[in-house]
Amino acid sequence: MEDNDQKTALVVMEAGARWPSYTRELAGRASSAVVESQPAIESVAEFSARVIGRVARLAERSVRIPVAILAASQRIDPEARKCRYQMARAIVMAMAGAEGGELLIMGDEHFGEEVRHELVAFAGALCDGLAGSAVSVRVRFGTGRSGTHALAIPPSSRRAAVGDD
Repeated sequence: MEDNDQKTALVVMEAGARWPSYTRELAGRASSAVVESQPAIESVAEFSARVIGRVARLAERSVRIPVAILAASQRIDPEARKCRYQMARAIVMAMAGAEGGELLIMGDEHFGEEVRHELVAFAGALCDGLAGSAVSVRVRFGTGRSGTHALAIPPSSRRAAVGDD
């Protein structure tokens, strides 16, 4: 089995999120992809538990996640924050325990400033505890490709960035 056969890309879609146009960035980084999408009838807690379970099952099978996209909704209420953090933390910890990887948090270009600030702060919080790992976290808003800008996070080998498209 080739090395790439043990790698899968992960796409996590919160209810109400747009399909990430960045999926083209997954090409060549993994031999397969897994999509976890939250139906409108599923609670955010149920969805979070399902995604965390999927990440654990992939790890049990020694499948690495070199790249993941979390397509975020506009929800920033306490329950949504907690569950989003739990899902993303499981993903970045799986990446850190393997050979590293990149998590792209995707938001819509029409998100208001409060939601944008929340997602940028969320990316920074995810980086806590990743010092010395080869995991990076980025945030993007929009459908096109553009540059990224570093967040003000203490220097370490982790990286978080935000892009506006």
